[in-house]
Formats: sequence, structure tokens, C-alpha cells
Amino acid sequence: MIQQASVQPKQIRSVDIEIGNVFDLSDPAENNSLYRIVNSLHMTTRPRTVSKQLLMQPGDTYSPRLREESERILRSAAYLYDAEVCVHNASAGSVDLRVKTRDVWSFEPGISFGRKGGVNSTTVEVSERNLFGRGMQLNLSRVSEVDRDATEIGFQADHLTDHKLLLNTKYADRTDGHAAQLFFGKPFNELDSRLSLMTSMTSTSSTEQLSNRGQTVNEFSKDLTEFDVKLGLSKGIDAGRVHRFFYSLKYRDESFSPSELTLDPLLVPSDRTYVYPAFGYVYTEDNYLKTHNQDQIGRTEDVYTGQTFEFEVGYAPTGLGSTTNSLLFSGQYDVGMQRSSKSMLLGTAEADGRVVQGKLENSTLDVGARYFSGLGNKFVSYAAITATLGYNLDIDQQVLLGGDNGLRGYPLRYSTGSNRFLATVEQRYYSDWYPFRLFRVGFAAFVDVGRVWGKSNVSDTEQAWLADVGIGLRLASTRSAFGKLIHVDLAFPLGARQDISNVQFLVSTKKRF
Repeated sequence: MIQQASVQPKQIRSVDIEIGNVFDLSDPAENNSLYRIVNSLHMTTRPRTVSKQLLMQPGDTYSPRLREESERILRSAAYLYDAEVCVHNASAGSVDLRVKTRDVWSFEPGISFGRKGGVNSTTVEVSERNLFGRGMQLNLSRVSEVDRDATEIGFQADHLTDHKLLLNTKYADRTDGHAAQLFFGKPFNELDSRLSLMTSMTSTSSTEQLSNRGQTVNEFSKDLTEFDVKLGLSKGIDAGRVHRFFYSLKYRDESFSPSELTLDPLLVPSDRTYVYPAFGYVYTEDNYLKTHNQDQIGRTEDVYTGQTFEFEVGYAPTGLGSTTNSLLFSGQYDVGMQRSSKSMLLGTAEADGRVVQGKLENSTLDVGARYFSGLGNKFVSYAAITATLGYNLDIDQQVLLGGDNGLRGYPLRYSTGSNRFLATVEQRYYSDWYPFRLFRVGFAAFVDVGRVWGKSNVSDTEQAWLADVGIGLRLASTRSAFGKLIHVDLAFPLGARQDISNVQFLVSTKKRF
């Protein structure tokens, strides 16, 4: 009997970090005076910033799994375009690692314009997404949208100290109130993390609208205060699987009142307060696939192809100050399946709501699936379906369908009900066009079909099926930390009522193609 030799673990001798600037001057196509000036004005990421995110250091035992996870962590940083961790020198008992990253331009002053559902939005912004090369983000912006104008300032640091603490804070002074958020603590930074402790606080005041056929039919004032302390425990990764348990203390208070423009006082929600402990669980599989030209253009993507399941449940008694004795719950399931080397199916399901005196209230079930065919080619066929089922919804919880959530040929918030279905089919083209080596370019032809139905607080009219067709341009920045795709679409409603335009022009930014 032949005994197989065991593989001896290798120790990491050194980690060499190479940080590329915005433009690669070793490439003749990028070696010109303009790009050299841009490089000279850009502060590159500090090696220490990259090193803090690596899951292996000199003296540690080399692990292919940790190498791959380190790559994913680095690629998720907005200030890095791509990252590679590889073994470049190996001997009998040790290895050297080489980490290669490429920066993007992280300082972004500018003006952006958007249009969805026939409504314009503008943003004037100054942001730095890699402050002093340390991976921190500082943002100041003035936003004008359909519901409000706002001046916002925010700061975020994902690795505040060597202990990888997270700090994310934002404040907005808005024409209808304010919004303040704070997240602080130690999250699960990697699959093998054992402890998480996070605190979050939110305070907002705003004017909210109820809409139908693209028009506001009622509005009211809303004040929200939330506080959450969450402890997470885990034994780390085992056989490619991770189990995490969460214990939380939560406070949520929502107060409503008529505003100066309230049309129907009966359509102002009642105040709600929930104070409760909660228990949560998350199951995750370590299963990722590197792809190109799927949700991005010409960029390495880490697509999840495993299964994730999570839920949280808590009981809010009146004895702690809650409005009613309520059982609150939420849950989500995500799955990715590579059907072949050319196709992939991604699915999700999410549910949340509450139980009061044995009855469901404000409960929703959202399901969705996205299918890709022809991956690896320039032409990719794409199809997606989403559905929402609502039951006994609160007054302020509308299920809407329109130009702002997927039905591109119609005004925003066009149809309302308690249930929604939307299907999209696209033929995509990922071109090799690379104008000025700044943008990757793609194109799409699409069809959207959708409908809402069920009880609505603002409409008793039976909603018909709606459809549109259109064409779109996609621009993906390869040099900016902006990180999103610019969508420019022309959409044409099919068989639409005479009260809407025959064509909708949309400009937006999204994370996906």
C-alpha cells in the first residue's frame, strides 16, 4: 500500500505590497503628460492601509482560502480598482506573498444630474474616499431630489484602528427636517471572526408622502428615533461554513402628525414604539466565483455562489414601553448557482413583519431571481423577476411601481397596491470601447413588464398590467472611486394612458449594469 505524503504547512516569510497609481505609466497608452499630472496629484494608498486588511502576515501559516478572502476584501474597497494576492517565491517550508493593487482617483468635486420617472435630481458634491491614503471617506454634498433638498456631511472609516473598528457617521440638514446616523463598533471583518459588537443610532425628521399615479395624495410629518446594541458570537469558519449568533437590545420610536399639506387626517399613521431584546442567526457558505462582464464592465467581480440564511426575532412587551405586545421578525435567504461556465442564477427571498394578538401586521415577502446567459462573451442575455406580497400593511408602507423602481417607461410612484410583480429581459453588450482610458462602455436593449394589485390606502382602482421597451447606455468609470455605473436610458411605455409621456428619459447611477 502506497502512503500519500502529507502536505507540510508553509510559513509566510514576507509580504511585498505593490500599490499602483491611477494610471500605469509603463503602458504606452497611459504614459502621457495629462496622466502623469493626474498621478502626481494623487496620494496613493499607504501600504499600511492595505496590510491591515490582509488576513495573513509574516510568520503566519499560508492558506489559499485566506489569500482568496484577502483579495475579496481589498477589491471591495472603493478606492481600489483591483487587487491580487499571489505566491511569488516558495521553498520547502516557506513562501513569499506579493500583493498588487491599483488605486483610483479618490478626490471627487463635481456636479451630477439624474432623472427617473420624469423627475430630475441634482447633486453638488466634494468627497475624498481615501483620506490621506488611509482608506477613510469624507463627504460633503448638496442634494436636490423630488421630496426634499439636503446638505449632507459624512465620515466613514472601516479600519479605524489595528483592531479594525468601524465608524460611520452622517448628518443631513434637510428642507423638511434632519437625518443623523452613527454606526460604531467591531463588525465581523472576515469569515473566521469570532466576535462582533456594534452600536447604531438614528434620528430623523421628515415629511412623507403617499402617492398614486405619480401624484401626491396625502402627506404627514414623521419623527424616527432608533437605537441598537448588537453582540455577535461565532466559532469561526468550519468546513467552509460559518454560523453566527446575535443578541440585541433595540429601541424604535416612530411619531406621526399632520403637516401643513395634509389632505386627509385619517391617512396619518398612528405612533409606534417598540422596545425589545432580539435573537438572530446567520449561516454563510464560503463559496465565491471570480467573473468579468456580469454586473460590471471589464472589472474583476466576486460573485457569491453559495447559500446564506439569516433571521432575527424579538418580543416587544408593553411593560418595556412598547405600544403593543408585539413579536417582530425578519429573515432572508440568498443563493447563487453557476448553471454552466456561461450561465448563472442568483436568487433571494426576504420576509419581515410583526405579530400582534396572534395576527400578522405590516408583513411583506419579497422574492427575486436574476439569470445570466452567455457570460464570458460580449453579448450577454439577462432576465430578472421580483415580486412583493404585502399583508395588512401600515398606512405609510406603500408597495409602488414606476420609473423609480424598475418600470422605466412610466412616471415614478405610478401604481400602488399591496402586491407587486416586475419582470425584466435585457440583451446586453459589453464593448471594448475605452474612451480616453477613463470609461468602459456597454449597451442594453430591454423590456419591462409589471403590475401591482391588492388593497391600497389611497386607491381602489384595479391596476392593469404595464409594459415598456427601451435602449440604454452604460458607462463604468475605471479611474474613479465613484464605483457605480452611469445608466442613460430611453424607455417607451406600451399601451399607456394619455396622461403620461410617450417616452421617458432616465439618467441614474447604480451598482449594477
